Amino acid sequence: MTVLPPACDAPDLVLVNYVPFSYPYSFPFNLAYLHAYLSQQGYTVRVLHPGFHQWTILQTVNALRELQPLVIGFSALFVHLPLAAEYISALKKEQGLSSLIVIGGQGVTPCIELALQVTGADLAVRGEGELILEKILEAKRQGASFHTIPGIAFPRAGNIVQTGPGPRIEDLAKFPPIDYDVFQLQQLHALQLSSADHYHHGGRRTLWVLGSRGCPHRCTFCYHSSPFRTRPIEEVVEETFSLVQRYYPTFIVYTDSLFLVDRSRTLAFLRLLKQREHRTSYSLSARFDCIADDEILEALRDTHCRVLRLGMESGSQRILDAMQKDITVAMIDRGLEKVQHYGIIPSVTMQIGQPQETFDDIRQTIELAERHAEGNGLFRFFLTTPYPGTTLYAYAKKRGLIRSDREFYEIMVNTGDGDEGILNLTSIPFEKLRIVVRLANEYFDEKRRCNAGTLSNALVSLDTFLARQAWPLLNPETNSGMLPVRTTISRGLSFLARYTWRKSGSMHNRTTKTLREALFRELEE
Repeated sequence: MTVLPPACDAPDLVLVNYVPFSYPYSFPFNLAYLHAYLSQQGYTVRVLHPGFHQWTILQTVNALRELQPLVIGFSALFVHLPLAAEYISALKKEQGLSSLIVIGGQGVTPCIELALQVTGADLAVRGEGELILEKILEAKRQGASFHTIPGIAFPRAGNIVQTGPGPRIEDLAKFPPIDYDVFQLQQLHALQLSSADHYHHGGRRTLWVLGSRGCPHRCTFCYHSSPFRTRPIEEVVEETFSLVQRYYPTFIVYTDSLFLVDRSRTLAFLRLLKQREHRTSYSLSARFDCIADDEILEALRDTHCRVLRLGMESGSQRILDAMQKDITVAMIDRGLEKVQHYGIIPSVTMQIGQPQETFDDIRQTIELAERHAEGNGLFRFFLTTPYPGTTLYAYAKKRGLIRSDREFYEIMVNTGDGDEGILNLTSIPFEKLRIVVRLANEYFDEKRRCNAGTLSNALVSLDTFLARQAWPLLNPETNSGMLPVRTTISRGLSFLARYTWRKSGSMHNRTTKTLREALFRELEE
């Protein structure tokens, strides 16, 4: 393929990172990989960060008018479509700009017609955008039509024309490295940005690494437009150490939807970290059926894994089965116990508002979380939202709770960004569910605050320090011979941590007790 030079040195593509900057920060890997891949193919790609720099929409339009790119690209989750529409509407009114405006992303693919209708974009991309945007840019450079490119949709004569599924890069090893400097990493560190796990570590220089795309599971509330694929684990580790040497992070977040998915890959990852004497704390995601393995948990602890992100979702087996989580309450119970035993912090998400969920199901969820909230962890509750592309969304349509994508979009616009819930799938009054979620989060936040600063945390920290810093300094023979002693010390510190938490916790019980009573009053039918 021959790539012709752009006219007047205008960029071929400008990607607009428009989502408002907020804590916790989510690194825009979608834009980062588009930038890396298309730059490698010889195209001139720029990235604007109005969200980070707090530009107005007018300032962004002015910057794009100065650049005059062939194509302007937006990526959107469903909740970002209204804001993307504001930017695109302003661009369409700009007389001095003739760029093709393209939108894609997880919020576009499952409802591509709606995305075009509400945003006014010239063209929408279905699925992963690297190869599709490459074809669009090639057509724009050569002045050819892009209307037959697979994987797009566009308006024509009052209708939306779709060209079917588009291609994707099957081998993730073919992606070039991301240029983190293009995405304001140094500026983020200058702001002492902390990640979603900031309350669990002392560092402020966070780094993000992505090792896969998609998810191999079929949970009813989740949507992935791509099949599950992984990068070579050697490449992930090499990228990690290259970035550590360049940016000196104090914390690394592996942002995969599911990192611990295959035992052999996980052990290979941990073995490589250990060989490279990895010492930077990190977090990653796992399922409860992946963390019953003592060998993996011990290796995670020894390579400085500080936080495991876990989707518990419910403490009711009936609801877990309905979600198609393919895990049991017993797995969750045992998994949380093991994770905390090894000194790793569980960051656990739970949902309230699944179809047919009752007050008893909600009580089971809260009580299961309570059993493990005495340690140092985070338990966070959310209202279930059936986003387009999920099994739950199809269920809501079948039940007549929504009649069209447009109706769901209008409900979302009128209720905010989804934090307060968009659609009630249960027979419980929606306002009651909102109160329960709010009280549950306040209750568990207060329990976590009570834990902070106690002797219990000091003992957990001592146990972690010994495991990660002191014992590895011993020679292998001595280290192996001391294994029974190390185990006894670790168990003793764990027992003392639990004992001192219970004793010191009594000083803080008044607020938590009041919140708990208020929460369980709301659960009385």
